Amino acid sequence: MKIVNLLITLIAVLLFISGCSTQVSKGKNKVGDISRHSVFNLDAETIKKLEKGIIKGTPLRLDNDIKMSDVERI
Repeated sequence: MKIVNLLITLIAVLLFISGCSTQVSKGKNKVGDISRHSVFNLDAETIKKLEKGIIKGTPLRLDNDIKMSDVERI
């Protein structure tokens, strides 16, 4: 029984040590043209339209109640 407890403790310590030693990549994902990779780009034009209640690229408006059926229809 002592051997089993010792092995479990040893495995737990080794897992803890191996988890602490992994390195996290500090490099950033670089995307050349963000507009190709995103459906919704938060640029100056989009912000101005959102302030007016307009969702760019859709006929939906934020100042009206939007139902899921409207979103599915559009």
